[in-house]
Amino acid sequence: MFRSASIFSAAILLTALAFASPQASIQQGLNDGRNKLDAGDYPEAVQTLTSVDRRLNGDTPKELSVSVKLYLGASLFFNGKPADAEEVFQQLCRIDPSYEMNRTGREFKQEIVNLFQKAKRTCAEELTTQCVDKCSNANQVILERDPIKISNAVEALGTQCTCDDVRAKAAQTVLDVANESFNLRDPKAKSQFEIAVRISPTLKSRVPMSGTIRVTVAASGGRLSINGMPVKEFGITAQATTQQQEFLLPPGKYELSLEPADKNYSPAVGGIDLGADKIALVELTPVLKVATPPPTPPAVPKPSPQSVTLSSGEYFDFNLGKKIRQRRCHVVRTKREPTTGSSG
Repeated sequence: MFRSASIFSAAILLTALAFASPQASIQQGLNDGRNKLDAGDYPEAVQTLTSVDRRLNGDTPKELSVSVKLYLGASLFFNGKPADAEEVFQQLCRIDPSYEMNRTGREFKQEIVNLFQKAKRTCAEELTTQCVDKCSNANQVILERDPIKISNAVEALGTQCTCDDVRAKAAQTVLDVANESFNLRDPKAKSQFEIAVRISPTLKSRVPMSGTIRVTVAASGGRLSINGMPVKEFGITAQATTQQQEFLLPPGKYELSLEPADKNYSPAVGGIDLGADKIALVELTPVLKVATPPPTPPAVPKPSPQSVTLSSGEYFDFNLGKKIRQRRCHVVRTKREPTTGSSG
């Protein structure tokens, strides 16, 4: 009966652990390992904390990861494995280079403190070498003037590599590229300014005052122009869905026009008065052209008959539009010659 109850209780415990959060499970394992370390059961402490250490990942809070490494290293030292303990302490240093062993309020033996300091010096030397390489790589990427690549290179520095001059150079370069895009009315300017400020928040005051124009275009697509300058080509979509694009622009008044890709549609125009830090919505929908019949040529007026007074021997020629005098025909009578042989 007792055995059955124990098995049932164990099943409940396993089920509870399965549904527990990963963080809670790690914290529980850490507590168990620390209790075994305090009890002097060093092999069990090593086994428990090693199992917990394998479950650490990028989502584990830094403080929790540091605690697991700290007590695992101490357990390894007391279990007669100082080399393994030193390696674990180096891992702790990579997580938090500024960590000091006895700041938690728990006093460790001086031998463990000395081992930890040695591991920390080794970790610091490795970190310095890595940071030099990362800073050099970031410098090379900056020369390409690609904001996205620069952002990735700066993120690769992490929080452990200062490289202050490199970060400042990276932020300024991205800001310069963003200003160039801004002056060209390039929609990428918005994201580029955001990258520059993310690298160096102090640059926020140097980002030009701007607003956002969000343009919605019908499925017929076309060429969008702002103040007469073409800025975007919208293709014809297969489905009757609208297309959107945002543009970061200085405050002011803007005229927008859309020359449809389908010539059966008439151009669409719109205007907007853009304010700073505002989003203006503009919808441009071309209108289908209506076929119109060709114009009817104007009728040629016929001349109306006029009253004309004709004299004797005249007639009016309508083709010439004037009076014509008839010519007289003269009949010439000739004297008839006598017939030969006739009697007189």
